[in-house]
Amino acid sequence: MRIFGVDAGGTSGWCLFDIYDGQIQNWEYGQEPDFNVVDVIFDKSPDVVVIEDFRLRATASKAMIGNEFISSQVNGAIKYTFQGEIVIQQPAQKEFFDNAKLKESGYYVKGQPHANDAIRHSLLYAVFNAKILDIKTLLPRLNQVNR
Repeated sequence: MRIFGVDAGGTSGWCLFDIYDGQIQNWEYGQEPDFNVVDVIFDKSPDVVVIEDFRLRATASKAMIGNEFISSQVNGAIKYTFQGEIVIQQPAQKEFFDNAKLKESGYYVKGQPHANDAIRHSLLYAVFNAKILDIKTLLPRLNQVNR
């Protein structure tokens, strides 16, 4: 399965995981200026695209006056153009794969925070939604703690 994760924004992070037989066979990532990520999606031909939901919260509404909401625009472009499955996750979900877990798994990218967020969303989908990747294999230390 080809899973393409997106962290949409002024700089959009992305990652692609090819996962077959419970193993990550290929992994790519990057950061693109806003809408360029849509072109990358079509270039990579994923089976599923995982995006982070964006909602204007009352507590942030005043600070967002004048904002162009690029994240929403990029997500909208993806929803409009991609014909495959799109999975929407909440921002808080990605926190499961914090930097320590990404580093342990070998999928942390230094200096690319938006790519890291896309990786978090993709791994969440692979482990908890599609169930094609075993968390114990991905995070062996977590397995040792639970013994």
